[in-house]
Amino acid sequence: MKIGGIDVDSMSQQEKLWVACAIAGMAIADEKVTEPEVKFLKETVSLLGNSSQVKGLKEKIQKREKPKLHALEMDRKQSFRILRHLARMAASDRKLSYTETEFLMHAGEKLGYPESFIHELIEWANQQVEADLVLVQLSRKAQEL
Repeated sequence: MKIGGIDVDSMSQQEKLWVACAIAGMAIADEKVTEPEVKFLKETVSLLGNSSQVKGLKEKIQKREKPKLHALEMDRKQSFRILRHLARMAASDRKLSYTETEFLMHAGEKLGYPESFIHELIEWANQQVEADLVLVQLSRKAQEL
């Protein structure tokens, strides 16, 4: 099973929990949980099954508390997919807030990426936001033609 390009079938339970916590943290980072973020959250939490971990994570989400992330060593390809997914989530509302950027930096550091690389990914996410805005404008323009 894949969520946002992340191959969850090959992940350990500890890695799945980390991803679920990271996604939950990103979803509540700007204190506005969008519909796409809710979808990502539901998919991710379902990976953990019905455990005390799920209950604890749901409680944190309801209280708008960012779950703690610990350092996690994993395959670089997989960790990049996770970080890219978090960046896409942050940009899903067509705006990358300071708190979302801060959380993305934190998650990237916990995955072992250097700050300069995370800044490049944030720049990419900002470019995606701008591209989405242009696409919305083109769509409106097309309807007027």
